[in-house]
This record gives sequence, structure tokens and C-alpha cells, in this order.
Amino acid sequence: IDELITTIGFSDEEKQEIPVDNNESLNIVTFEDIKEHWAKSYIERLASQNIITGKSETSFAPDDKITRAELITLLYRLSDTVKKYDVSTFNDVKESDWYMQAVSWAEENKIATGIGNSKFSPNEYVSREQTTVFIIRFCEYMGYELKSMEEMTFSDASDFSVWSEASVLKA
Repeated sequence: IDELITTIGFSDEEKQEIPVDNNESLNIVTFEDIKEHWAKSYIERLASQNIITGKSETSFAPDDKITRAELITLLYRLSDTVKKYDVSTFNDVKESDWYMQAVSWAEENKIATGIGNSKFSPNEYVSREQTTVFIIRFCEYMGYELKSMEEMTFSDASDFSVWSEASVLKA
């Protein structure tokens, strides 16, 4: 995971320009409501790379919960995939939805599955358990080798579902 974070380019230093791979620089994208937020530099970096967007041009809402569609879209953009997706098998994801390509990508690459009954529930808040599964599967999709713990040491380990156990052991 540390290698993935380094790949994204997170650092503790704030910069006025963000270097990108092709030796060009991006201008910082910032929001009024992140000025004193602990994640300010991370938000600015990801927004400047068009991986995340705000709620508006001036607001990011850094302490809001994130939806399933928002997290999957973040991972999709981070993957830098070039393949276009035209259709989703989920009946609650339409071709016109802003997240359709990301959800289709996540389904095809087994990063995310639905919640049953051909539904993805894109506008439901993503749980900690789902977030863990999506991120671990994404890391594996990106080629990172993740080692598994022998047992869950989280204080709430008994709250995790069987379907998430393999991913949670790698978190």
C-alpha cells in the first residue's frame, strides 16, 4: 500500500506546482473548505490530476461520506485505463450516469460487485468493509503483491462479513 501511495504522489510537503510524468506541471486545484484540513495536500494533488473533483468549484466537503460510485470512479481514474465501456450489467446503472464507465470497469476487472439482484447501489455510502475490499482488489489489479495476515487483529473483526475476509486480512 505504501508503494501505491508513493505512486499516487502523496507527500507531506505542499507545493505550488505538481510535477507529472511527462515533465509538465499542473496548477494546484484547491477548494475553500480544505484550507485547514489535514488532507489538503492530498486533495489538491488528486484534484490537480483530475482523479477527484469537488462538490463545486469552491467546495470539496472533505469530511463527507463517499458513495460507492465516487470511490469506484476514483479508482477507475487512478488506474489510467484507456478502454471505453458502453454498458453496465447492473439495472441501477444507466449509460447516461456519470459513473457508468467506472462501474463497468470495476465489474469487468472484479474490483467491485453488486449488492445482489443485479444492483450496484451507486449512491449508497460505501462502508469501511466495502472500501477495504475495493482498494485491496484495486491494488492487486494494479499488480501489487499484498501479503495476508494470519488472523484479523482489528477490534471489530467479528463485524466483517465472510465475503470480505480475504481482503481485510491483506489490509
